[in-house]
Amino acid sequence: MKKSVFKDIKPLAGLLLGLFLGCAAVFIWRGRAGGAEKLQLSFSDVADKVGPSVVSISSTQVFNLGYERYHSDPVLDNFFRMLYGNPQEWEYKSKGLGSGVIISPDGYILTCNHVVDKAVEIEVTLPDGRRFQGIVKGKDIYSDLAVIKIDADGLPYSKMGDSDRVRTGQWAIAIGNPFGFAFLNAREPTVTVGVISALNRDITAGNKYFGDLIQTDAAINKGNSGGPLVNIKGEVIGINTVIFSHSGGYEGISFAVPIKRAKEIVPKLMKGEEVEYGWIGVWLQAVTPEIASKLEHPLKEGALIWHIDSGSPAEKAGLRRGDIVISFDGEKIGLPQQLGDLIIFSKVGTAHKLGFLRLGKIAEAEVVISKKPVTGAVKDDASSEPLRTVFWRDMELSDISPALKKRYNIDITDINGVLVLKVKPDSEAYARGIFPGLIIDEINGIEVKNLQDFMSSAKSVSGKILLHTNQGYLVLGE
Repeated sequence: MKKSVFKDIKPLAGLLLGLFLGCAAVFIWRGRAGGAEKLQLSFSDVADKVGPSVVSISSTQVFNLGYERYHSDPVLDNFFRMLYGNPQEWEYKSKGLGSGVIISPDGYILTCNHVVDKAVEIEVTLPDGRRFQGIVKGKDIYSDLAVIKIDADGLPYSKMGDSDRVRTGQWAIAIGNPFGFAFLNAREPTVTVGVISALNRDITAGNKYFGDLIQTDAAINKGNSGGPLVNIKGEVIGINTVIFSHSGGYEGISFAVPIKRAKEIVPKLMKGEEVEYGWIGVWLQAVTPEIASKLEHPLKEGALIWHIDSGSPAEKAGLRRGDIVISFDGEKIGLPQQLGDLIIFSKVGTAHKLGFLRLGKIAEAEVVISKKPVTGAVKDDASSEPLRTVFWRDMELSDISPALKKRYNIDITDINGVLVLKVKPDSEAYARGIFPGLIIDEINGIEVKNLQDFMSSAKSVSGKILLHTNQGYLVLGE
């Protein structure tokens, strides 16, 4: 009798267990689905909250091209000059596109400096379709930030957050206008979502250095520059500035200026005031094992000084080219970016002690921070004579002229030597990073002022050699 009872209960128990597990699964699925829906709604809420304050910026820039060579061959170039005279300077206009974010209801807009730099005309388009002429109130080339103003009131604006509280792995939402209004009837800005990939990134883009950046994998493309990077609350935590790309498009790595930097300088930019940065006149690079060996330095870290500006605080303090800075006010220096940040954010007029290594001996110098000068364009030279060139180790080299400095955007005025015009692809020089526009002014510690000096010194060296250039030291083999 008992056996039959248990026999009857077993199917019922199995049915109840199945119903319980099924209900549990439904509740779990609904919970997860509900969480996903809440997250999705959060992204939509951020887009609704911030989107109306994100604008598209169209700028018109005018460029003047200096005197160019008629032909790369000096003989032919000279022949054409005799026929037609020097090539004439000409001008062209370029259109630029970017984004910006409104930071006050009376029309102040935060964007990137490179979006509006050298602009002769700026047009701002709001998401509602209204268009305004913009005026640059202030810009800062070192942070790549700028403030422009439009004549409007009662505008939607975004709140600045706290970039110091940002952590790797948190949600990051980029809002902007990639490629301008490339889509027909597009008014609302584009929203992309990712995470904070890394913090405190230091990178070099072209001939500019950017430090302490926020790295994200939120999709950012051309035209996004100047747009906001926001957190899940819709607070602006950064201004999108640079993408890392081999193709020119998005490849998963993008950078933003922390909003903390903007908070520090925006009040000055709104008033048109200059932002001061520290400077001592040193050009720095990392210490590689090969360079350390050639300079006979035992350390493989620190900041190697490869150039000192004439009359700078560093020169007055007794620092020299080839010194390796290993400490700043007692703080150990591991990388050149670390020293660069300490200098640039030091108060102008303050004195600091730099520990350095020279020929294997540790020394110390006191340097007074000066105001970082604004780099001016290299003046053109109307008498651009044809240059003699030579080939050496798969490179075409020439003397330096003001016209060539302007062509290659070389902003070091007190440098002599020879200029690289061409580099053979797949050569050892190419693999070492030598490129057209590079200036070589020293071979194995021997200074060279022109092409004749260079060739005289080059004849006496063989094997691996230490070259000093306008980009730092490098070692070149056969």
